[in-house]
Amino acid sequence: MKYIKLILFFVSLNFSSCSYTEEFRTLKSGTFSIDLPDYLDKMEGVTETTPHQFGNMFRNFFIIVEEIDKSEEPTLTITKKQRSSVAFLISPPTVNNFEISERNEVNQHGLSGTLLMAEAVVGDEAINEVIIYRMLTLENEDKMYHLVLWTWKKWEKKYAEVIPQILTTFKAE
Repeated sequence: MKYIKLILFFVSLNFSSCSYTEEFRTLKSGTFSIDLPDYLDKMEGVTETTPHQFGNMFRNFFIIVEEIDKSEEPTLTITKKQRSSVAFLISPPTVNNFEISERNEVNQHGLSGTLLMAEAVVGDEAINEVIIYRMLTLENEDKMYHLVLWTWKKWEKKYAEVIPQILTTFKAE
């Protein structure tokens, strides 16, 4: 009986530690801010291109924010940045059928840029999942910001309100 109670205790502890609210919190960096759901935590090792990495392995939901000083890369354009990001995404042999479904010009909070919506089949013979990507690249006179968000396509409806809310709250400070 003690073992059953102990097992039930650990199971309930496990479930309670994985519960999240749907509330958003504002993350402020030195030059930008963005609202993220409370279930996205700071991560490391998602990419080497930026320290601004957030995600949730259980929800398979990730976002990175790259901050580029335009004085250090004066020839970089939004189109070039997005093309290099796409090239990076499709470089692994496990990424197939990458398609850009939509491209929209964006103006928000004094920044202008482009939002690319794409998807790809990611995996190998054993596991294949369709992943949706949102690549938002924005700029002002001094900085360019490149946000890449991705999750499973099968959860696209689940995050139908969350994804735009995250992307539209991005601001240069």
